[in-house]
Amino acid sequence: MAPWTQGFAIVNGSIPEFVAICTGQFQLEDILVKPISLVALSVSAALAVVPTKTVSAAAVTPAPAPVLAPTPAPAPSYTYSAPAPEATAASESTAPLAPIHDDLIQGNPALPGSIGALLTTPSDFYGKREAAFQWGTNPNSSSFAGTGLAVVDQYFVGFDQSRLNQLVNPDHGQIAGGYLNPMFGAGVKLTFAKQWGSSDSLLPTPQYTKESSSTYAFDGMGIFGSLVLRDLVVYANMDWVTPVDFNSSTYVITNPGTGAKTQITMADRSDAWKFRIGAKTSPLGDVGMSWNANLQYSIYDYRGQGVSSDSTYPVHVIQQFGQIGKTFSAEGFVLAAGLDEQIQFTNGYGNSDSLLINNAKGTGSIEGPDNGYSLRLEPTLAVILPIFEHWSVSGGARVGLEYKTDDIYPGSKAKSTSQLVTTAPKGSVGVRYARGRWAAEALVQPDFLNNGPYLISGSGTGGGMLASLGLTANFK
Repeated sequence: MAPWTQGFAIVNGSIPEFVAICTGQFQLEDILVKPISLVALSVSAALAVVPTKTVSAAAVTPAPAPVLAPTPAPAPSYTYSAPAPEATAASESTAPLAPIHDDLIQGNPALPGSIGALLTTPSDFYGKREAAFQWGTNPNSSSFAGTGLAVVDQYFVGFDQSRLNQLVNPDHGQIAGGYLNPMFGAGVKLTFAKQWGSSDSLLPTPQYTKESSSTYAFDGMGIFGSLVLRDLVVYANMDWVTPVDFNSSTYVITNPGTGAKTQITMADRSDAWKFRIGAKTSPLGDVGMSWNANLQYSIYDYRGQGVSSDSTYPVHVIQQFGQIGKTFSAEGFVLAAGLDEQIQFTNGYGNSDSLLINNAKGTGSIEGPDNGYSLRLEPTLAVILPIFEHWSVSGGARVGLEYKTDDIYPGSKAKSTSQLVTTAPKGSVGVRYARGRWAAEALVQPDFLNNGPYLISGSGTGGGMLASLGLTANFK
């Protein structure tokens, strides 16, 4: 008997049908082509009276009990389903990183940056509703050192204190604000540090009136913005600042005999213009190498009283800065390794933060500008370690290898000095508590253990355990 007929008899479980098939009363085409006749025959066979001549039980082996074929497993479904609303809400409600975070991770471009980038690459924050507040100072900070930042959809504002103002004039800050759209973001920042006054002579002669004004470092203004270009963010800024305090006094002297008036003005002046352009990748983490690079050109000019701009040498400073970074992570624990480099050239003795030269022409031995250049490489390491639910510890360190050379004698007489040094390592450690829409992040005072430990006072700098404290929140 063919296997398929055996299968048919077993599945249907009817002995008469089994016998009929074995005797050749049914053909394959009868089963397939005439299903109605087959059904009728099965029904009649089940209802018919047993004939006188029966089949011996010994002669015919009863068919085994029917065995149902296994039900095939349902085919897998590949229908796309959107993420659950709860997951979307959870991701959107994550609190932003405080500006302190950039210092803790040593600015590694492979890790997500903080909301402090709002004043550098504002296009990263389009459509968000976030705010951050930060208290305390950190002299080692390379970016934001201010008090408040906020972004709502297409607009943002920041109350900042640049690192230079923090060190030179801590009472002066800057206000910034701007506009965002899906492709770019742009803003303006302003810093005012001016004073005016007037007075009359106290003595009968000479009779005069005096008008005076003073401008202090780092008074100025600037514009900044960023643009999204595929996988890159391109950013730029232009600033005008006062690098050195300067004053202006105007005297109007009255001749007591004739009443004629004579005006005398004594003033000095200092100005600096800075232009920077750069680009960076998105933080790639473990996937690949992330980088950030920019080029800055600055020009400084200072002239004393009675000196015109034609009688001075402007100081030109060119800086190139770059970063590369990558992370290595496992189960939420992150190790970030990076390398920062900076190349600087200047035709004056000093640096981009201060004007340490007398750049006037024709004054004694000063016949021309000085010059110098430097190269610095700084490898960095940082870690992010989750310790409890909602809690994590972050910290890192860097050390520098620097070569620089300067002509420290002004004018044509040269005295060159060169040096190669390994700079002192700098480190930072902090803690972050994040719970849904809000988070708090703190930077521990660098000399926390020098005279302690202590909580409120005892630091060599006069502070407590924390150098900075940041609070952030998400409102969307």
